[in-house]
Amino acid sequence: AYQITHITPAHAPACNALYGGATGPGGYNLARAAGLQEPDLFLRTRTSFSFGTLFHDWPSGAGDWLQCFNQPFAVMGDCPFDQVVNFHNQNLQDFLVGAAAARLDKFAHPPADPKNPLSRAEYGYHFAPEDWIGLLQSGPTSPRFTRISGALERIERNDKGIASLVLQDGRTIAGDLFIDASGAARALMSALAAPFTQVTTFTATTQQVRSATLGPPHRTVHALEHGWRLDIPLQGGVISTTVNVPDEATDSPIQPIFETGALEQAWSFNCVALGHAASVMEPLTPAPMMLLQNSLDRLSELVPVSRDMHMEAREFNRRFSEDVANAQAFHRALFLNVTGPDTPYWRAATKEPVSDRLQRKLAQFESRGALVQFDLEPFHPEDWAILHYGMGRRPRRIDPRLHALTGSAAQLDETKRAISSLVARMPSHHEYVSRFKAYLEKKQHVSL
Repeated sequence: AYQITHITPAHAPACNALYGGATGPGGYNLARAAGLQEPDLFLRTRTSFSFGTLFHDWPSGAGDWLQCFNQPFAVMGDCPFDQVVNFHNQNLQDFLVGAAAARLDKFAHPPADPKNPLSRAEYGYHFAPEDWIGLLQSGPTSPRFTRISGALERIERNDKGIASLVLQDGRTIAGDLFIDASGAARALMSALAAPFTQVTTFTATTQQVRSATLGPPHRTVHALEHGWRLDIPLQGGVISTTVNVPDEATDSPIQPIFETGALEQAWSFNCVALGHAASVMEPLTPAPMMLLQNSLDRLSELVPVSRDMHMEAREFNRRFSEDVANAQAFHRALFLNVTGPDTPYWRAATKEPVSDRLQRKLAQFESRGALVQFDLEPFHPEDWAILHYGMGRRPRRIDPRLHALTGSAAQLDETKRAISSLVARMPSHHEYVSRFKAYLEKKQHVSL
């Protein structure tokens, strides 16, 4: 019932690098919703698998940890699994099969069999934005969908918000609902004077290094003196993104400056902002892609049925605001109790205000190990537990039920041995992807 027109700019926005080249476990469903199957991603782009992100030499004083994706933790005798591990002075990372495999550069698809330890792992994708853009633009179209190329000249408004877009070649595109996917420029939302709450300012530069060998199934964050660097292993090489604060003495076009923060309302009048047009975060976590996917899902649910959109906009904005607040809390938790270098980036990052919701999370966890959850959180309790323990945080009090828990030490030893044995038999990420592609190509050839 809808006619959709997609205006493609001549150049992709530089802020695409801020997606961090990684999805969470929801990346599989996101690709399918866009008409892309996993074989398409691996045969036609440089996509690779991801078990999570390794934080290397992060200045928390707790050592390296891998922020992996994981199924909900098991419960042992009514006690949370992470607290059982802590009670026995064990390292939670040893019981996360995705983390154990990724650290040794191993990968395999998680099986459905719950008896297999690998079934507890979840995975996302590493990707190059330009690859996925090209794949999407080469896909099939329909009579309801029109793609045109052109640069925006001006925006014409009316009492509903936006009436039409006028391109530089004179074409006018009218519509009832407009979607701003212009990146951090926020071309349409800026015309509506939509307020944007800025948090910090930073620069991000990227470079690519070619390699015939695929790297591990995880991103790696390296703490640097003036910021941090993110390495993303893809088929054919590694993309690195370096984040620091702007150098006022250097006015270089190769160092675009970005503002973190979010729109106060991502749906304003008859215009909806998606992706970096709605919010910008440093890509330390998969949050940018997770927020984009959440917004896409919610727009599909709330797509208006009339030109009166205020009810849809109100609900969309409520959920969007919760998403942003929760994602910002997770990001801020990475900079608590760190002793980074005495440089502008680290001073600014560690002095950002701590929200009430993050203070509640920290107070409950540090007091008794409770993992507080708020409405519509993009990060699950397991994500928070892995983050807390990885950063070196521990509960001050022990659940008294742990003292009465019998046989738990033996069960932990058995679980650790099972994971270690399984990971030892898994192929390397490079080997698995090579075999996977060979299988897909053979299957495709047979089908033809």
